[in-house]
Amino acid sequence: MLLDPDHERALRLIQYLQALASLRTKIVRDIKDYENILWLHEIPDEDECFTQAWGRNDDIEPDIWIEIKKRDEPIQPKVPKVCDPWVNKETLKNSEGSQRWLDDFEQLAGY
Repeated sequence: MLLDPDHERALRLIQYLQALASLRTKIVRDIKDYENILWLHEIPDEDECFTQAWGRNDDIEPDIWIEIKKRDEPIQPKVPKVCDPWVNKETLKNSEGSQRWLDDFEQLAGY
């Protein structure tokens, strides 16, 4: 089947881009070489998570092998007024680690 010149150019462009992408992609031949591995038995058995390895679920399409739904972030309670001077507002919503008290905590507490 003969293609018109525009279709042929588009096809060559797609082939070029596929070849270019394959040059940048590392071929992994051993599972140990993957950066992250998620084993099916490590998926938490919670409402937000599902894998077909647990057995069929009529609520989930059979084509879906793994499904993990993002939880809503819980509402953060307000800081009590009495604690307000000690709380660092900049780190209050830091979910990466613990919140930091202000440096003058000991002075404000009277230590």
